[in-house]
Amino acid sequence: MGEEPHLTFDLDKPGTSKGHLIVPKGADCEALSLPVFSLNKGEGSRLLITGGCHGDELEGPIVARRLIEWLPLTHCGRAIVVPVLNPPAVQAGSRNTPVDGFNLNRVFPGRADGSVTERVADAISRLLLPMAETVFDLHSFGPKWDFPRKKSFTTTVPPPSN
Repeated sequence: MGEEPHLTFDLDKPGTSKGHLIVPKGADCEALSLPVFSLNKGEGSRLLITGGCHGDELEGPIVARRLIEWLPLTHCGRAIVVPVLNPPAVQAGSRNTPVDGFNLNRVFPGRADGSVTERVADAISRLLLPMAETVFDLHSFGPKWDFPRKKSFTTTVPPPSN
């Protein structure tokens, strides 16, 4: 086996840090570099927040990036944020990874010697999941989701009683 997945920075460093999770290249594509944000305020909860598992769900990466700005002001403990888990799918705007056609959400824990999607899942499973006690994987409907429309809700407020 070739290169191992690795982080370009120390998650244990106190305070805020930024770096990348490197997913090794394979036969199907070059290495991927996933941006990672870390907040380490010592004791407390250990969160992993991810977005962009499906490339057609853009709300996850947007919310994850906003959390990067908000968490240092409010969170105690450790938070790791990966705004985009699946860069090839996000770049293509597709639910599945266009290189191999796999749904990242369905291949965990992944394989180090697998396709690009499996290698991403393997890197997350080996390096980031063990550091968290709670995982928020941000998803949304995506542009093709068809759901029944409900009639608008209206509330009638009774007049104040005298």
